[in-house]
Amino acid sequence: MGKLGVWFSLAKPLRLRLSTSHPTRFPTLHQLYGSDSGNPDLNPEQALKLEGGVEFDVSSNLQVKVDLFRNNVKDLIDRKGHGYQYTNLNRVILQGIEAGLEGRVKERFNFNFNYAHLDAYEDETEYWLPYSPSHKIDCSLSYAFKFGLSVYSSGQYVSKRVTPHPESELLPYYFVVNLRVTQKLKGGFCPFVEIKNLLDVNYEEEKEFPALGRTSLLGVKIVF
Repeated sequence: MGKLGVWFSLAKPLRLRLSTSHPTRFPTLHQLYGSDSGNPDLNPEQALKLEGGVEFDVSSNLQVKVDLFRNNVKDLIDRKGHGYQYTNLNRVILQGIEAGLEGRVKERFNFNFNYAHLDAYEDETEYWLPYSPSHKIDCSLSYAFKFGLSVYSSGQYVSKRVTPHPESELLPYYFVVNLRVTQKLKGGFCPFVEIKNLLDVNYEEEKEFPALGRTSLLGVKIVF
């Protein structure tokens, strides 16, 4: 794999980066020989990746990032969904933008916000890649109390996705929230409670494969 990258600073709080690479990805054993979807005739993926980005430190506790990318992929390894055989797609374009905001308030409150826009399609047919959302948002908030209690919450928004051609149906968007509360105790013991899909949203990541509803987990983490 060849890779070339340049990173430079225009001013103290502003940094730019440019990179290009030509990676090759070989199919995994599961993709080759999996009982339900393996294909021993798969070719390796070959890609030309171009990326450019900027980082700006608004302050010592606040940073903004923006990245642009375009990937030309030959023989992309993909499948229509669960139960379908893996195949090579002749030429696929993956391009878009990613933007992020990360900050801290008074050492105890942290937040993170990331947005991604993606165009993912076969170059010759212009068919949209299945289950590739155009818009995706990930965000998180955390707060650490002085007495050892910490609260962390994350959320994810995923826009509508198209199902495989020729059906090409649209799956609805969804927004999922997770919550984790941890208490530090003496001796390195950290009991926690974690709730995934806090709002009990009914959604499908792939057609006819519904995701889990609200689930709870109680546990103890030991830090040595």
